[in-house]
Amino acid sequence: MSIIRNILISCGVFYLSRAWIAPLLQWPFFRLNGKIIFSDSFLSAIAMGIWNSKVQTLAAILAGLLVAVAVVDRKPFRWALVVAALNIEAALLTMMREKWNIPPNAWDRVWQGVYVLLPAIACVVAAILTTHLRQRASRSGERQVAS
Repeated sequence: MSIIRNILISCGVFYLSRAWIAPLLQWPFFRLNGKIIFSDSFLSAIAMGIWNSKVQTLAAILAGLLVAVAVVDRKPFRWALVVAALNIEAALLTMMREKWNIPPNAWDRVWQGVYVLLPAIACVVAAILTTHLRQRASRSGERQVAS
């Protein structure tokens, strides 16, 4: 029963992050997106992927935090992998809907790869850090009680 509950929590947190948190975060960053020109270098492609996925990455970080706090498990960061997989799927579906006038080149594929993978990686890292910090705080609290 706890597995089903944790799956539902993970899916609900993903929906919350994609449907509610990301649109709310989009508004403050809307003006920052204009008038930025990236060159044709490899590092610029990475920077463009990071820049274009900043809102999804922030929403994924919040989702990782929520999953690490809400899921009842010995290692709750594992459930962030469900959210990360759903983030990858949603980003890939978004990429598949795009229409290209010319075939994308290697530079385009690099920034798209960063756009797809960065939110998922950030979600898992946020969940791991949250789990680690919560376990560390609970151990220090146990030591203080024992003293």
